[in-house]
Amino acid sequence: MRKTNKWGKAVLQLLCIACLSLALVACGGGNSSQTPPATATPTLTVSQRVLGMNLGDEATLHAALKDSNEQLVWSSSDADVVSVDGQGKLTAKKAGTATVTVTAGELTDSCVVTVTVGVIPALDAGGNVEMLAGKTYRMAPVVTYNGNPVADAPEFTFASADDAIATVGEDGTITGVAMGETEISVFAEYRYSKLYASAIVTVKEDIVLTLNESVLQLHTLAYGSAVSQGEIVPTLKVNGNVQDGSAIRWSVSGDAVTVQNGTVNAVKAGTATVTSLKSIFVTLPIIRTPTYTSAAAVAHVGIRNAIGERNIATKKQIATIRDVRPVLPPSATPADDSTNVVTVEVPQTAPTTVAVASAKRAFFISGSLPFSSSISAF
Repeated sequence: MRKTNKWGKAVLQLLCIACLSLALVACGGGNSSQTPPATATPTLTVSQRVLGMNLGDEATLHAALKDSNEQLVWSSSDADVVSVDGQGKLTAKKAGTATVTVTAGELTDSCVVTVTVGVIPALDAGGNVEMLAGKTYRMAPVVTYNGNPVADAPEFTFASADDAIATVGEDGTITGVAMGETEISVFAEYRYSKLYASAIVTVKEDIVLTLNESVLQLHTLAYGSAVSQGEIVPTLKVNGNVQDGSAIRWSVSGDAVTVQNGTVNAVKAGTATVTSLKSIFVTLPIIRTPTYTSAAAVAHVGIRNAIGERNIATKKQIATIRDVRPVLPPSATPADDSTNVVTVEVPQTAPTTVAVASAKRAFFISGSLPFSSSISAF
């Protein structure tokens, strides 16, 4: 009996141990299902909440995202005022206000951007142009900002108000078409400012008038009983094309010659200038040489070269003309600009006897003339 109780106690102890083990296992399972500790809250912050910009300026906003792997997305409430790219770079395009927003999943933050005009760039077309028809000229417009030419010059657009007078190409090359005046406009855009300038282009005819002579020598007969003529042939080209010359007008200075349709008539001694006119002037000196001249005074044999300022100054004298009776054969007129050449009149016939001084002395007879004396002088 006592032995049975001993084994019963042992079984009871084993049962207690088993129950305790089961309780320990149950407690361990409960600990594995406990709630984990709370995590940090994600945040998104933009670098500036308010920003002022001038027209054409650029700026960059930065966004700080914490405890989140979401992608940043940028946007503008008015892209015409200020635009933004995927990196937060802003460009001010027009005066006004816009809100730039950055988003990361459910997180957002924003910046209010105000754009003002600020400094306005300027465009210079390069000044007015005068050119000949058929010729070309290339414009060189310049954009300045803050008074300085910009290095990153924009593209220019050109337009002519009248293509019948002058045309303009995409590169700004003007071509004169016909005589007249027109306006060439230049357009550009810089720092989102639309710029405009213009230049007045005056096209003139390309007139070239040439003459076949540069100096014309004419002669007359004695006392103007007849005249000689000279012909001046003009060649007129307008814009490279030869014209008939009907539009040419003639004029003459002085009364030494007359001119009609290019024919020059000598009238009297002198110098004249014939001028042909057709928008330009071409002058032609006409020198008329008289047929009868003589020196006012006979120069001493062996004319000395003029030396010194006073003597040189005497060279520039007008030749003297004097009537001669009877009319002698024509002799050349000294050059107008020189007195070194002198024309000397020579008798037509030489004397029959040339007097020679006697080497002897003659006797004097009172009351008689030497040439009537009968006494020889020898």
